[in-house]
Amino acid sequence: MTQAGQAARAQALGLDAHAFDPEPFDLNAAQELPQEEPIWKRRLAVYTSNKVALVATVLLLAVVLFGFVGPLFVDASYDQVFRGEEKLAPCAAHVFGTDEMGRDLLVRCMYGVRISMSVGLITAVAVLVVGCLYGSIAGWCGGKVDLVLMRIVEIIDSLPAQLVVLIMAISLKAPIDSLFEGMPDGFFKQAGSGMFCILVAFALLYWTGLARIVRGSIFQLKNEGYAMAAQSMGAKGPLIVWSHLLPNSSPLIIVEMTQLVRDAIFSEAFLSFIGMGVSVPMASLGTLINSARDNMMLYPYEMIEPAVLIFLITWSLFVIGDALEDALDPRML
Repeated sequence: MTQAGQAARAQALGLDAHAFDPEPFDLNAAQELPQEEPIWKRRLAVYTSNKVALVATVLLLAVVLFGFVGPLFVDASYDQVFRGEEKLAPCAAHVFGTDEMGRDLLVRCMYGVRISMSVGLITAVAVLVVGCLYGSIAGWCGGKVDLVLMRIVEIIDSLPAQLVVLIMAISLKAPIDSLFEGMPDGFFKQAGSGMFCILVAFALLYWTGLARIVRGSIFQLKNEGYAMAAQSMGAKGPLIVWSHLLPNSSPLIIVEMTQLVRDAIFSEAFLSFIGMGVSVPMASLGTLINSARDNMMLYPYEMIEPAVLIFLITWSLFVIGDALEDALDPRML
């Protein structure tokens, strides 16, 4: 409409002649408008507002440093025996005391934390790869492929991890020990065949939960507009899953991984407690508790120290996982 027509229309409506003139655009005023805060900052604000989660994060970092950095500042090793200093209570020379053989419990607890965290992290990496790959295939393909893959998941879910570790430790002990004899001295050789069986069993069994979560998320997201647009433009399924669907499923994956690490650490401690974990003289938190149970009334500190460390690790991971679930929830932003 021309300016004359706009003026005539304004006059007919009893308005000012310039009522329909466009507002001038002020570039400086537009630049001064508040910018939207990045989503990661909003999620970080939600997480940091949870004071209990911050305490759990600090405690977990402290325990991790205790296990991985602590041995660098201690002269003793996990298998070093101090003659004449057996069954010492906590003192200046031995902060956590000594066991029945005169080994420093502080150093052994450090290595126990290292074993537990290593099991959790190695299991998490294996489960992340297998679970995301398996769940993505089931969720993207659907139909008969999904039906077959989910039936396999149900079969694996029915197998108890402790029983699988027990069977592997009995049947594979001789070949694994012979394999370790030719290996250079390191973490796996010191931990023994029992720890290797635990890692293999966890990698074979613990990925099913993550696969279910990824499969359900892919089922939901593959019908979103951006995924269908990418497919109509010729993008292949693996590229769409890798570039779009898995990144949008990352909040669920992160929360599941924190819970998985906690469960793996607790299961390793239990298996080591019943004698299916690390080989002596390597220390695990579970084996330390097992060694202390016979004299727990006379030397309670031997059981309390590793038990407190297991509690701090599992409790911290539980609280952190719960806080991450709130922080990554879109409804909380």
